Amino acid sequence: CSSPEVVDMPPSAELDPRYGARFTVVVSPLQTGTRACRLHAVDPATKRHIGAVLLLIVADAPEVKKAYEILLPVLTSVPKRLAFRNEATQPIRYKVRSADPGIVSVRTPELMAPALETIHIELLFQPCPATLSFKADVLLFITSEDRAIQETRLLQLTYT
Repeated sequence: CSSPEVVDMPPSAELDPRYGARFTVVVSPLQTGTRACRLHAVDPATKRHIGAVLLLIVADAPEVKKAYEILLPVLTSVPKRLAFRNEATQPIRYKVRSADPGIVSVRTPELMAPALETIHIELLFQPCPATLSFKADVLLFITSEDRAIQETRLLQLTYT
C-alpha cells in the first residue's frame, strides 16, 4: 500500500480464480482532504503481481467529542496522560492514533479498558523548535477493535 498510515491492509487475501485477489481494507484517514492510495496484490510465493486498485479517499473533518487546551514549554519533550472512559458495559480493546505523531506521539497505541472504567492514554509531546509562542491543533483518534466505537479528541496546543 502506498499509504500504510491511512489504509489498514489484511496480512493475506484469498485468491478467487474468477476475480484475482479478494480482500477487505479499512480506510482511516488522519487528515482532511482528498488523497490517492495505490493497493497492490502480490502472490507471496511467486512475487507475481496479481492486481492493483487505486483508492481515491475523500475525508471530511471528524466530529470532535472533546477538546483539551494544553500549555507546553518550547524546546522540551513533555509526557502527559489523557483520561478516557470506556462507557460500554463490557471490556473493550481500543487503538489510539495521533494525526500528527511529529508533534504528539501515542505511547500506548493499544489499550484494554474494563467496562465503565477510566483508563489513561499515555502521550508524548515532542519538543517544538519555536523560539516564540506557537499554537497547533492535533486530532487524536480512539477506535474500538471492532470499529463500533470511534471518537475524536482535539488537542489544542500552545507552546510558550
